[in-house]
Amino acid sequence: MSKKKRLDEELRFYEVPHGESVLLLTGPAWTRHYGYFRQHFHNLDEIGFCRDGSGRLEAGEKTWRYKAGTFTCFMHNVAHNTESAEPDQLDTWDYLFFDAGAILEKYGGISKTQAERFRMILDGRIWIEDAAEEKTLAWLFDAIRERMTGKPDGFRSREVGYMAAALMMHLASMNPEKNIGTALMNTTEAVNQALSFIDDHFGGEIRIRDLAEQCCLSETHFRRLFNEAVNMAPNDYINLVRVQKACDLMRFTDASMMTVAEKTGFHSQVSFNRNFLKVLGTTPYKWKRENEPVRAKHKLKITVRDGW
Repeated sequence: MSKKKRLDEELRFYEVPHGESVLLLTGPAWTRHYGYFRQHFHNLDEIGFCRDGSGRLEAGEKTWRYKAGTFTCFMHNVAHNTESAEPDQLDTWDYLFFDAGAILEKYGGISKTQAERFRMILDGRIWIEDAAEEKTLAWLFDAIRERMTGKPDGFRSREVGYMAAALMMHLASMNPEKNIGTALMNTTEAVNQALSFIDDHFGGEIRIRDLAEQCCLSETHFRRLFNEAVNMAPNDYINLVRVQKACDLMRFTDASMMTVAEKTGFHSQVSFNRNFLKVLGTTPYKWKRENEPVRAKHKLKITVRDGW
């Protein structure tokens, strides 16, 4: 029996530009050879469209083929990878990144409870679709891309938000048999559930014992699986998420350092400063002055990269 492949994943952070609803990645920079030996996952939800090329997609231990006209949707915290068919082959992709929960709540025209229900349907899922068969998905994606590549104005964020909400609802309503997220290996599913909980509850107390119970695992077993899948201890990942959320607050609000610390789950200013320095190698005050991009130090076992 062959040895089970060990997941070795990267966490890659994206940020939706201030004043926009989505982040669009398109253009010459995204015509490239795709291939990296590690699977990766994002803090945001991702939809990709292959305009030219072919190859394979991975998620956990599952693989699928892609070609020109393939749509992919990997919700946040789902580890995946894209690999071009040939070593010197250049493929062209467009990507949309966004926070589906925030989009649905703000632009979906539904209640917060309904938005939460949609989010639960979408969480941890994967869709691999053909544009020729999913014309609604293709139309909404192209409409968002066209609006985002046009001249910015005071209406763009709202228009794109409405279209993105429609796209999310369309995905949620698609035939569940096409939703292949449940094919992921059990270990990845358990860890993804914990990652989603951390992302949703970073501002409160998060005990590792409670995370383990949610995954129906012992605390010892959960810690081992989490370390193997993410290359980081659960507490280190919790602090990483909290520091990233703190950076968002410092960049886009005038909140005091004490308020930032409280809102991101740190019990004291001392704890906030200590963990911020550990993750980013600088103090919150210095970071705020310089407004540096989030880039974690390699002291931690996980690799954090800006972008694809």
